[in-house]
Amino acid sequence: MSTRHNNGSDYENHQRAAELHESAAHAHRVAEQAHGKQDHLTGHESSRKALEHSRLAHKQTEAAAGERTKAIEHDDIAALAHELWRARGCPDGSSQEDWFHALEELRSRI
Repeated sequence: MSTRHNNGSDYENHQRAAELHESAAHAHRVAEQAHGKQDHLTGHESSRKALEHSRLAHKQTEAAAGERTKAIEHDDIAALAHELWRARGCPDGSSQEDWFHALEELRSRI
């Protein structure tokens, strides 16, 4: 993990992926119980099914999170901040504002 520009987004992405995984796994457990499919399963079968659903949820979460958690590169932020600055007429002293708006714009695209 690069620490050059660590703004916490890697941690936030990891947390979001974990939340998505847990949410998907929980949805599978609840749906299975709600439909009464576990009534006839032994403890071993129930555990095996839970593991199977958990693995499937994990794979789906990894795929979804991989698409949504692309790292925002420093050069991409800088390029967009420059475009924003030029579009506003190149005002003096606006570099932090342009950087912030560029970062927010790139995050909204993910």
